Amino acid sequence: MKEKKKKGRRAYLNDFQKNGAGGYVYKGDLYQYTDGEKKRKKDLLTLWVWYAGAVIFGIMAGCLPVEGLGRSAFVLLPYLVEMGGLAAVGWALCRITAGGDPLRAYVYEATVLKIPRRAWVAMIGAAATLVGGIVYVASQGFCTDMAADLAFLLLHPAVFACVFWAKKKAGRMKWSK
Repeated sequence: MKEKKKKGRRAYLNDFQKNGAGGYVYKGDLYQYTDGEKKRKKDLLTLWVWYAGAVIFGIMAGCLPVEGLGRSAFVLLPYLVEMGGLAAVGWALCRITAGGDPLRAYVYEATVLKIPRRAWVAMIGAAATLVGGIVYVASQGFCTDMAADLAFLLLHPAVFACVFWAKKKAGRMKWSK
């Protein structure tokens, strides 16, 4: 009996074929990091450092006692977008790191090709959170802890910068079929 070809989201399953032992073997395309294993590890470490900085700054901002996060949708919603974008970038970095070298084609397409878009989501969320925070402070004034408000407003450009540099580094990583 002939197997049906998968379409859509699960099309990558077509690249797996049964072997004699009853298991499955990947027969699809592979993407090799062009600069070698040592450079790949160094580049991944750099990516993880930038990403960790962004996550730390983002979580620190969320832990501050800022009234805007609890009372204003135009501060809270962009912050959630920012953190969701960071989570998506983190998931892609985990898959790249675990995928090894060479990467299977479906992992390459789901990670290396999508990190820039996911990073843009986090950067837009950080910028929108900053703007929302400024608007909130301008309209409502500083909360009881002015230092917390200022720290909140300064942490989002830091998140933006870390994600920007991680995105730039990811864009420079070269893979070949």
